[in-house]
Amino acid sequence: SSVVAHNDVAPTPQQGEEKRPRPRLKRNALTIDHSFKVYLKTTVEKSSENRALIKSSIKNNSLFNDFTDADLEGFIDVFTPKSFEEGTAVVRQGETVDSFYVVDSGALDIFVNMGDGRKKTETQVGVPYRRGGTFGELALLYDVPQASTIRASEDSDLWEITRMAFRGLQLKIEQKAHEMKLTQLESVKIGEHMMSEVMDLSQL
Repeated sequence: SSVVAHNDVAPTPQQGEEKRPRPRLKRNALTIDHSFKVYLKTTVEKSSENRALIKSSIKNNSLFNDFTDADLEGFIDVFTPKSFEEGTAVVRQGETVDSFYVVDSGALDIFVNMGDGRKKTETQVGVPYRRGGTFGELALLYDVPQASTIRASEDSDLWEITRMAFRGLQLKIEQKAHEMKLTQLESVKIGEHMMSEVMDLSQL
């Protein structure tokens, strides 16, 4: 009888075969700061002119689009004044920040680091921020490194709101809206009974 020989040597890759994909590096997830849940509101006095400036600057910003005028007034209450001398960086590229700013006066330039190592250079980009300008939206939501450096090109006055203040007030607004809905539901009738008699509204 004939014997069939088996080749135990692994076949060599043929030309044109697809290479195995390299494993993808995992990216760090964005983290959310929950300290806002214990926030206590502190109102900072402002002139009517200052309040009008802040309101006109934030009302069309995507972060504040879903809030009522009354809600906006609550946010305006907590903005605090900050001053920066010419040449001072408000935020630096790569740093994690937690504040959103409205420019009251002065001018601020935007810089981005280009290249690596010794070839790294700081390049000015975009249009300078001036009165009414805003920056720092992502800082109110996440702990992410700053994408650019923003430096005062002249003495500048800004209005600042921190992530804790923004998220704290947002939570209070959401809680108030929820309580109003529950109050309305209590007066709804199901047959001959009020809804509050039929179900536990606190579970909604």
